[in-house]
Amino acid sequence: MVNNYKNMNHLIGEKSPYLLQHSMNPVNWYPWSEEAFKRATSENKPVFLSIGYATCHWCHVMEHESFEDKNVAEILNKNFISIKVDREERPDVDNYYMNVCQAMTGSGGWPLTIIMTPDKKPFWAGTYIPKTARFGRPGMMELLPKLADIWETQKEDLITKANTIEKALRQKEKALTNQLNPEQSDNGLKVNEQFKLGFGQLASVYDPVNGGFGDNMKFPSPHNLIFLLHYYNWSKNPGALEMVENTLKNMRGGGIFDQLGLGFHRYSTEPTWTVPHFEKMLYDQALLLWAYSEAYGATKNSFYKDVAVEISNYVFTNLTSKTGAFYSAEDADSEGVEGKFYLFQEDEFDNLLNSNMSEYLKAEFGVTKNGNFKDPHSNMRGNILTLRDNEKSLKSMPFSEAEINRAIKSLLSYRNKRVRPFLDDKIITDWNGLMIGALAIGAGMLDDEQMREGAELAAADILSKMKLSDYHLFHRYRENDSSIKGMLDDYAFMIFAMTELYQTTQKTDYLISALEFTKVVQRDFMDKDEGTFFMNPDIENDLPSRPKDFYDGAIPSGNSMMMYNLIRLARITGNTTLEESASKLSKSIKKRSGKNLYAHTLYLIGQNFAAGPSVEIVLVEGENKNDIKEFKNALNSLYFPPKVTIVKNENNKKELERLAPYTKDQIATGNKTTAYVCVKNSCSLPVTDPAAMIEIITKQIKK
Repeated sequence: MVNNYKNMNHLIGEKSPYLLQHSMNPVNWYPWSEEAFKRATSENKPVFLSIGYATCHWCHVMEHESFEDKNVAEILNKNFISIKVDREERPDVDNYYMNVCQAMTGSGGWPLTIIMTPDKKPFWAGTYIPKTARFGRPGMMELLPKLADIWETQKEDLITKANTIEKALRQKEKALTNQLNPEQSDNGLKVNEQFKLGFGQLASVYDPVNGGFGDNMKFPSPHNLIFLLHYYNWSKNPGALEMVENTLKNMRGGGIFDQLGLGFHRYSTEPTWTVPHFEKMLYDQALLLWAYSEAYGATKNSFYKDVAVEISNYVFTNLTSKTGAFYSAEDADSEGVEGKFYLFQEDEFDNLLNSNMSEYLKAEFGVTKNGNFKDPHSNMRGNILTLRDNEKSLKSMPFSEAEINRAIKSLLSYRNKRVRPFLDDKIITDWNGLMIGALAIGAGMLDDEQMREGAELAAADILSKMKLSDYHLFHRYRENDSSIKGMLDDYAFMIFAMTELYQTTQKTDYLISALEFTKVVQRDFMDKDEGTFFMNPDIENDLPSRPKDFYDGAIPSGNSMMMYNLIRLARITGNTTLEESASKLSKSIKKRSGKNLYAHTLYLIGQNFAAGPSVEIVLVEGENKNDIKEFKNALNSLYFPPKVTIVKNENNKKELERLAPYTKDQIATGNKTTAYVCVKNSCSLPVTDPAAMIEIITKQIKK
């Protein structure tokens, strides 16, 4: 294809695949920049802001329908300054204006559309807008001329409206901040009451038939499942474990899981997990890997271990760069049709496989003549492959494992000849942090060397590309360009990654990185009054006000993750200042969340760690270097999430004693590997036998 360079707009020099997708639109797009707002001011025009992301289906629809249309472009270019933002590059911009949209309309989503004054104050908000009006929804061709006319004839009214909206948002935040005065006594729920309420809220919307939460559209929300596993560990309530197991099993068997190419799609559009929204996001793979790994830890059921390995294999095969870091996502669409790449017709099975194998695999994958999916836009029918007997091993069926694997490989090879969905190959620090941390958890719980190697390789890649010498981070990397100053999630999720890598490998460099990143967060992001954290640093704010995020949605919030990070680092290092920071942050999140706890489950996980019982173990290596492995294996056999482990040896003892001074006097008794165990802030006498160590832990946590 030959580019018509006359049609290029100001996005052509960007690195974001999403922005580049729009760089040839007839709309004269600008990126979010000082230049765009200066032009809006000088030409006295309102700003048309459109926010989306590269794998967003309805973003594609709106582009093809409106932004590639010359008539729509003519109206925009004449009357507005148009700005396009990749929400994955600027989550702070997206968060701020999404809150505006939700406040003005009661809902939100992507594509997000904001129309605002040149000084960034919105007066109209919405999501997808069709080209022309339909089903009561205003169209671009009607809405834009009307708003342009009002701007010309009633500009002061629009400016007044925008000022009123912005003032209301500021007052709302100010009122919330005032009520969070750290000196104010906390009359809310006790910690154990919070855990029970969070569990009860999830249980009230749990689907006992299909698993998951809600009775219509289903999102994986893995941090909810991880909370339930931690709640089960704390309460021994079998209902919590049943909710997790039923959900994880049904998801693996459903169409939300790619039965041939592995990996999870974004969410299910209906209750049975059969019909997904087909995009695949890195953060979903990371959080689900964490959830399946912990499910294995809690149950020792190899089914969960196998799924965790499948997720990691998908990521290593499809989302891993040559240098180790991870790409962002795969699109839902191919050839303009959502899900086309993944659908199968019955005759494709018959043509590819011998008749017996075809009949067998059609039954296993639920393939029928009419299919289980019909695209509402193209009317294309097909089969989304499902595997309802998801715990039943295929190798136990009437064919050998090798025969079944060859047949599945044939189906996959055939599918891979199709036009693949678009790969968003930008590398985002926060999502990489989640993936690195999840791989480190999997490596430890599953004793999986490939996961450990992948986590360490990705960590080295991110730290070399995205970290400055003073531990400041960049947010995005693509085509040899590290750009956009790091935001809270970048630091919070990298601290999580470094902490998990330290727990798995016991390499002190990872602990040092976690602590140094924490210093940056506390210096550049903290709201000193309430102990919470802004999304962007105080040295880089180009919004009307600095946004904060506390809601654990598709991914946990940076504030929830920092709560989890701070308490764990405090327990590893013995640094009470970090524990005090975690306590202050916890109180603020608690008051902000009120009793809406099912939306703050990672926060509850951090609370569980803080309130305890928690366990700190220091293993001091003796003369026999192999003993450490026995102690680690013993600890891995015990599912108890609120624990941290430190391994001290001749090579790291000086560094470790600097980072965690309380380890200075802990030595190997009689030159034997020795375990020092502390439970509920009370320490036991050292022991040199792994079984004795486990006995101390289990007795103490049952008291």
